[in-house]
Amino acid sequence: MKYSKSELYSIALDSEVQHLNRTITEKLQPIVNGIPENIHAICFEKRIDQFEEAVDFLVCYYCSPHNLDSVLSYINQKLPNEYAHRINKFIKRRKLSSTYKPVNLIWFSFDWEDGRYSTVPTFCISTQHCQFSDFSLLSAFIINASEFLAPEFLNKTKELLPSLESTRINHFSFTFGRKEFRAKFVFKLETLKLPGLLKDLDWKGNLYLLEQLLNAIVHVSDEIQVGLSYSTELSEKIEIELPWITNLDENYLHDSFLSALRKITDKKLSTNLTPWLNLKVQTGYYIKITLTSTSEFNIKSYLYSSPYKKRK
Repeated sequence: MKYSKSELYSIALDSEVQHLNRTITEKLQPIVNGIPENIHAICFEKRIDQFEEAVDFLVCYYCSPHNLDSVLSYINQKLPNEYAHRINKFIKRRKLSSTYKPVNLIWFSFDWEDGRYSTVPTFCISTQHCQFSDFSLLSAFIINASEFLAPEFLNKTKELLPSLESTRINHFSFTFGRKEFRAKFVFKLETLKLPGLLKDLDWKGNLYLLEQLLNAIVHVSDEIQVGLSYSTELSEKIEIELPWITNLDENYLHDSFLSALRKITDKKLSTNLTPWLNLKVQTGYYIKITLTSTSEFNIKSYLYSSPYKKRK
């Protein structure tokens, strides 16, 4: 059995983990009502220590012909501006171009900023298809897509890509919904190899603080997912995503690790996953630790649900 979009959203909100205030749920409801029906997953992105604060709302679609038609119709009706036209162009190419066929999933992120949700969402493209294990094909695809999704940053995209061949690029995205438009690569690599890569990229962020964080993370995961944003220059901000937790037996957010994170980040952390992971739909949970350009740490949780019933 597969739950509908509205049913899945309601199930997620009913979890004890989701203490969203009424303003947020009222703002989210028109978005949920307006997006196409046949969703692959939804995800709430929120501060791990501020459960009553605003959340970013993410929704994923599998790139079937029917879904792509629905997304195109949604974009044409709901998102009339230049950035929306760029997304529209990508969807049309995904429908027609063999080069774009390996893209199986696309994400929209409705980002909360200045008391409202973005009109045009951040657009994320999954590049996890096996055909993209050929880095030359992946690079050609990313450059081609970037020529119309983010032509402003095309030179920087071409400059960054060669250094990322040693990683596994899982996504690239475009923050159309934020004040500052940026592109972002999201890639996986071994935890302790990140500093060397950043030196190759001439990253200007706080490497000392980042290495402290990595030395704590490596005790629970020898691999991480990294988000690096850029415009015409590489951002000093960096995002570190820890592995997904899909059941309580996999939970590495235990006292010793949380204590180590508290010492490094000076953040209050509490993670009662039981209500979330016991939902009747398929769920997942992970945390993202961001080292900002001002050398501060922000920690967010990602609460992911698919519309399918959880296997017993």
